[in-house]
Amino acid sequence: MGVALILGATALFSSCRDPKPEPNPDPIQEAAAPVYANVLGGNTLAVLDFEQQAGATTTYNEETRVITATPKSGAITARTYYFDAKGTLRFLTVEYSSFEEQAKSLELAVAQLGWKEDASLKYPGQATYEKTYTAGNTRVRVNTQASQALPKPVLLVEAAAQEGITDWTRTDNLAGASGKLVLPFLAFDAPALLAERFEAGYGHKSLGQEAGESVRVIKFDASVASVKETRYTVGAAGTITQVTLLLDRTMAPTVGQMEDYFTGLGFTKESFEPEEGPFYTLAQGNVHVQILTPATGDWALNFTTGELPKPGTSDEFALFFPINRFYELDMEEAIAEYEKAGYKVERTDTYEPKMPEVITGNKYFPRLQLSDLYDVYFAASLITEDPEVINDPRVAQLLQQAGYVHLAEDPLPTYMNYDEEIKVMIDINAEFGSHPQEGKNKYYSINFESTREPF
Repeated sequence: MGVALILGATALFSSCRDPKPEPNPDPIQEAAAPVYANVLGGNTLAVLDFEQQAGATTTYNEETRVITATPKSGAITARTYYFDAKGTLRFLTVEYSSFEEQAKSLELAVAQLGWKEDASLKYPGQATYEKTYTAGNTRVRVNTQASQALPKPVLLVEAAAQEGITDWTRTDNLAGASGKLVLPFLAFDAPALLAERFEAGYGHKSLGQEAGESVRVIKFDASVASVKETRYTVGAAGTITQVTLLLDRTMAPTVGQMEDYFTGLGFTKESFEPEEGPFYTLAQGNVHVQILTPATGDWALNFTTGELPKPGTSDEFALFFPINRFYELDMEEAIAEYEKAGYKVERTDTYEPKMPEVITGNKYFPRLQLSDLYDVYFAASLITEDPEVINDPRVAQLLQQAGYVHLAEDPLPTYMNYDEEIKVMIDINAEFGSHPQEGKNKYYSINFESTREPF
């Protein structure tokens, strides 16, 4: 019976297609093969139905999207099923009571089920502890001895390997021609287990983890000299939300080389460029990487997914501070700087005749009017048509948080930032912005002006 149980539990890909076998004294033996043959890509109900017929004890964690089954078999201690956000089964693991029991199961799978070892799917670092088998359109990865990353005997069963950058089954680290860059595991929303397996496959050792209230960060060393550490941020649901490579600035490739590497992989540079570093986006999976090269400390490549934090898209009450290069740039150069940062600049007659206006995207102060003195950029004014906004006490709070000191209230509220050498006057009465006789809209403004000598 013991051998039959092992065979039944590992006969994952039989040609039998009956998804609902008749009840029998040993349902695992006969039910495992047909259900596992169709289970990848299935839903939670199919898995629960199979395991209940098999007599296993099951639990389902809705937050992490994981079903854990404890079978009757002594050879198998657990089967764990991992689903994606759409409720589709993406992979499962089968844990054995010992490496000896696992070896018996593999012998039977090769002899009776046609499993084939595929050496071409090996990672560079897996030769000593992991083998890969194919069974039809499915891949099975096996650790044949204990290691730091994989201390227990576990089969990982997944769909046939796909090597796209964001695929859950990717094993290729896409090392650059220079040998200085690699691509970490970037299947966002996948369980952290797959990232751990990916890193273990290259022989990378765990450097521990940092735990917070709702997230944790798991860390690995690297086999590339320029990469000091790979960090995966894992959310409350146990899935990957962010990945960071810390780079040794003395050995890292140049920014130009990194740009060539990412564009060669299909990433496209974003038109806006924050001060911290440029973003590149891969349309597949909506993945972004930001190249961070601070003047001191480690460089980094920060990978995220979802919407980028593009400037001026928040509904939060906030002030839009102008670029402080007053008296350094002429007006066309100033406009170019705002456009480089991702903002649109228009010239309209809405408030003043043909003065450049930066479209901030800010709900409360939608436009920043730029002023010149003999075509030199010397001042800027945040504009609102709402008197309640200009008189909101949060304006003063935000100025003070930004380093501005309150000087006076008469004739207008006035603040000074001595470090930046900028004076602010708040036009709460629209004294500067009332030109109804000229057909212009009435507006209120926060006016930023340099106190430096102009020329």
